[in-house]
Amino acid sequence: MSSTWTFADAGRPFRGRAIRRTLLYLTLVSFIPLPAVAQSARPAQPPIVQARSERTFNREVFADSEARIGAMNWVNSDCSSGELPSLRFVSPPQKGVTRTEEVTIPIDRPSNDTRASCNGKPVQALVVFYKPNAGYTGTDTVVIDVDFHKGNVARLNYKITVR
Repeated sequence: MSSTWTFADAGRPFRGRAIRRTLLYLTLVSFIPLPAVAQSARPAQPPIVQARSERTFNREVFADSEARIGAMNWVNSDCSSGELPSLRFVSPPQKGVTRTEEVTIPIDRPSNDTRASCNGKPVQALVVFYKPNAGYTGTDTVVIDVDFHKGNVARLNYKITVR
């Protein structure tokens, strides 16, 4: 004898065996792989745009000499060095050259920074040096994107006065 389950749907009874068969069919169909074309039918998602912050720094450099214009570092909460950032020179200098070097420097954060208590302790940094072309005096600019691998990219604009 077949069992009958009654679920109200417009007043008609449903047979339990029919429901079990439908559920079994739906379960089996969900495990059937779809062709590759059907699986990639979703439109491609655009790449995620990283948040950007932008800061401008004014630097003065003596003619015919090299000077440090920036030092990028990450300080962990225990005052240890974090991962060094990746740099991308968006706009290199027009009247000089830059170079980068990994160095150890003392931490020097403003008093309102959460890591100010680490000041004076050594940290690994990626330093950017600028050297103007021989005999040049005037202004130059360097634009650098700094990726600290924390989900955003900072754009640093250096306005350099060579005297």
